[in-house]
Amino acid sequence: MSAGASGSLLQALEVPQYAFVSGTATLRCVYDMSDTKLYSLKWYHNNTEFYRYVPTERNGPVNIGPTDIFLLHVSGNKFCVLRSFTGMAP
Repeated sequence: MSAGASGSLLQALEVPQYAFVSGTATLRCVYDMSDTKLYSLKWYHNNTEFYRYVPTERNGPVNIGPTDIFLLHVSGNKFCVLRSFTGMAP
């Protein structure tokens, strides 16, 4: 799958089909940027952005929310681990 920009390639997108309440889920985005730099990586649920990684921002990855549904446990430029689900609608 092509991510649209020249030189960038989305190799895999791993999202669990189910997650248990109070459980943990790992979302993973595997990509090859080759010689280009990543501008941003964003995760959405039901058209609402909940996670943003922009390498040029000094604050690092940002958990945008909804924090009342889950907590961002571990994050990086290719994955984020969500835990303590209180019930995320499909």
